[in-house]
Amino acid sequence: MKRLLVHAAALCVLDAPVVLAGDFNVVPTNADIYPTKSYMDNALVQPEPRALFNQLLDQGWIDSIRALHLNKPMYTFWDYMRNRWQRDAGLRLDHLLLNPRAANRLVKSGVDREVRGLDNASDHVPAWIVLCDAPVASQKSVRNAAKRPPKKSARAAPCVASDSARPLLVIDGDSFAHRSYHALPKTILLRGRKPAGAILGFANLLTAPLSGGAAAGCSGRVGHSGSSYPSPRGISRLSEWARI
Repeated sequence: MKRLLVHAAALCVLDAPVVLAGDFNVVPTNADIYPTKSYMDNALVQPEPRALFNQLLDQGWIDSIRALHLNKPMYTFWDYMRNRWQRDAGLRLDHLLLNPRAANRLVKSGVDREVRGLDNASDHVPAWIVLCDAPVASQKSVRNAAKRPPKKSARAAPCVASDSARPLLVIDGDSFAHRSYHALPKTILLRGRKPAGAILGFANLLTAPLSGGAAAGCSGRVGHSGSSYPSPRGISRLSEWARI
């Protein structure tokens, strides 16, 4: 996390929309975990990782889920042990942090919690945001809602580039291929009716924007460590490819 802070500081002040997304393995506050003492000694809730996460917010990053859902738990993780899904004993571990340029484009944010109730589901569910192509005049309130104004020394530089420039999606793929396994429906099968794995999911992410000229308007869901949940069209295309 300390190395991430250094990298994030440079990204936050870029003259472009940036989203810092993934499974941070940090529960930011007690409002992001169900009432319990069972996690008291767990690293997810310790003061040090929480303080480091708050340092990200101090740089100027906006917690997009919390900014638009101030009073809801918005859990993204339910362990399979002790019937935690059935008891709604969840935690919020997956975060989409926006730099000021991206926060000005925020329209919606949410969590697809119903996915956790599916058969063979991951213990994480997709967290998502909707960003518009150009800044929204009323979105100053979104940044204020996060209740963590950036420190003067770390505040983003004024934006001078044209707002007509399209956002650039950057993926840190160190563990993405492995984690994308969680994003694949169990119905996608290879020859021999074996479940498809991470490589196929990663290939879908790379090829989906190229098919049909959709590069300028792609959408998706971010789940465990930034996994991208394929669109129905992508699932159909991959199902045909997998049977070849």
